[in-house]
Amino acid sequence: MGILVALLGGILSGWLMSLFRKVGSQPACSGLGITLLMTALALFGFRVIFGENRVLPSIQPFKQLNLFNENPYWVRSFHIYADLHRYRTDPHCLWIVFRTNFGLNLRSVGDNPEATDAAGINVYRLRTIALVMAGR
Repeated sequence: MGILVALLGGILSGWLMSLFRKVGSQPACSGLGITLLMTALALFGFRVIFGENRVLPSIQPFKQLNLFNENPYWVRSFHIYADLHRYRTDPHCLWIVFRTNFGLNLRSVGDNPEATDAAGINVYRLRTIALVMAGR
């Protein structure tokens, strides 16, 4: 349930960023506003689900297990997994951006939106798709 809510929150934040860009706001200002909004929504959801608490609970999952403190094998395994995950996803993204028509259109929207619009590609729709995909 948490992963689904996080995925929907990312899609919502990407869509909001696209909407703010359409009306002409600066990306830094709208990004900061969206970050503050999503943080407030997360706190509001916490208060609705778990009741009105004045102090948020502190979560310390690794101090209870002591896996990362006592056994350096776990630490090395975690870093190796994180590196493999990064190297596994990066080639797919590179392939999409540099080897597909969608990637070509996406790069052209970033480089020269006027030429992309003249070619008959909806610049706003493609930017919205890119922001929603990046937000998830």
